[in-house]
Amino acid sequence: MITLLFVVLLLASIALGFIAHRIYDIGYEGTGFTLGVIAVVIGIVCAVLGIYDCYLWYNVSTGEAIEQMIAMYQEQNEEIESSIETTVSAYMDFEERTYGELKDEDAINLVSLFPELKSDVLVQQQINVYIANNDQIKQLREEQINLSRERWLLYFGK
Repeated sequence: MITLLFVVLLLASIALGFIAHRIYDIGYEGTGFTLGVIAVVIGIVCAVLGIYDCYLWYNVSTGEAIEQMIAMYQEQNEEIESSIETTVSAYMDFEERTYGELKDEDAINLVSLFPELKSDVLVQQQINVYIANNDQIKQLREEQINLSRERWLLYFGK
C-alpha cells in the first residue's frame, strides 16, 4: 500500500513538474510556478514515503527470523529451569534431611525463599539470564505483532 502510494505520487510529481514547465514556457508564469511548487511538495512527500517504504521492507525482510529467536530463548529458559530445579531439588533434599518435610513448589519461586540459594552466584546469574530471556521474548512478540501491521502497510499481506 505504501509502495503503491509512493509510485503514484512519484509519477504525479514528475508529470506535474513537466506540465508546470510547459505552462510556464507558454506564458502563464503564475500558474506554472504554482504547479511547480505543488510538484515539489508532492516530491518531498514522495521522498518521505520512499524512506518509510524502505524502512518497512527492511523490517519485513528481517522479521522472518523472529519465530526462530523466540524458540531459541524458550529453549534456553527450559534449560535454565531444569538446572535451577536440579539445584533446588538438591538443596531441598539437604533441607529435608536437616529440617524435615518441605513443600515442593516451583523451583524459581523456591530460590527466592531460601537466602542460601538466592546468594548462590550461579543460581543468581541463571535467574538473571532467565529474566532477560523473558524480556527478550516479550520484545520479540511485540515485534511480531508490529510485523503483521507493517506487512499490511506494504502489500496488504498477513
